[in-house]
Amino acid sequence: TGDCPLQDVSVVDPLLGGTIYSDGLAKGETKTFHPTYDVPTPQVPNVDNTVTASGHDDLNGPASSSASWSVDVLHPGIDVTKVGPPEAHEGDTITYTITVNNTGNCPLYDVTVTDTLLGDLTGYLPDNILDVGEVNTFKVTYVIPLCKTEPVVNTVTAEGTDELGLTVTDEDSWTVKI
Repeated sequence: TGDCPLQDVSVVDPLLGGTIYSDGLAKGETKTFHPTYDVPTPQVPNVDNTVTASGHDDLNGPASSSASWSVDVLHPGIDVTKVGPPEAHEGDTITYTITVNNTGNCPLYDVTVTDTLLGDLTGYLPDNILDVGEVNTFKVTYVIPLCKTEPVVNTVTAEGTDELGLTVTDEDSWTVKI
């Protein structure tokens, strides 16, 4: 941004392992870099990063500038549980309790709940959004078919998507002995 060229320009980003550019810059010249960074696991809440550019002019006058940026790292998570009676008779109406919980650090959108026996249960949710830490619990009934002698086994699946488009899923099963 000055009125003369710079020599021995060094652009250093410690998060990316050190120097990402080492050369000169002509008066008014701009260099743009697009390095990538893989967010480490285990989970981190955010990534803070500072890059520093430094060099000197023809008279060894120093020139330096730094810029920082912080990225919130999303960790979406969903948990679903299903509980019902351990046993029933054919023709009985049984009640399942289903709980859907956002276990992540960001809201979940387009949340759906489906069950292999009961079908689409999304309508039991107040909306299709689960805020951080939000828990929705609801009850659904099912009539055990007549002449049913084998256990009733079914699985509920909950799914939601974070604001960047990553979809998370969880499932839980319950068996009722007849």
